[in-house]
Amino acid sequence: MISDEQTKNIKEYDIKNNIITIERYYIEEKKVKDVLKEYLQSKPLKAGTS
Repeated sequence: MISDEQTKNIKEYDIKNNIITIERYYIEEKKVKDVLKEYLQSKPLKAGTS
C-alpha cells in the first residue's frame, strides 16, 4: 500500500508539474499572440478595421 504521506507527495508533485505545464503553455500562447500582433501591425490594414 502507498502511505498517506506518499500520496500527499505524489499529489503535490502532480500539482507542481501541472502549474509548470500551464505556465509554459501561457508563455508559448503569449509569444504566438505577440508574433501575430507584430505580423498584423506590419501589414497595411484596410480602412475600417481596428
